[in-house]
Amino acid sequence: MDLIDPTVERAFLFVQVRATDNGYFGAGAARKLNVKVANRDIQRLKRIPGPAYVVGIDINAPYGKGCIVAIDKSITGALSGLPTRHRLDCRAIQRLWNEVDTYWKARDMLMAASAFSIQRGDDQ
Repeated sequence: MDLIDPTVERAFLFVQVRATDNGYFGAGAARKLNVKVANRDIQRLKRIPGPAYVVGIDINAPYGKGCIVAIDKSITGALSGLPTRHRLDCRAIQRLWNEVDTYWKARDMLMAASAFSIQRGDDQ
């Protein structure tokens, strides 16, 4: 999915959405939405050339409450549930937009050099 009006030419992210009617497990800070993400899916998301996230939606909650987890270096295997610490609300969506925009702003997508670069003295 592409960001709308990024500060760079193009900024995009990848999101895998999981929905459940199985509720939650755990309590307090350890509370998780009862959705599973297999190790195979995690490894695929890690190979994507850009920011990747998993969003979990509780379809029994009014308006389908959701939470989001970044697929980053800290995730080493399957997820047995999604932590509810990062609720998917308007504030989180703004933070997500900023995070993805900053990620792409930091990337210099132009090659610094190539075996086929113009050398000094070549006509330009």
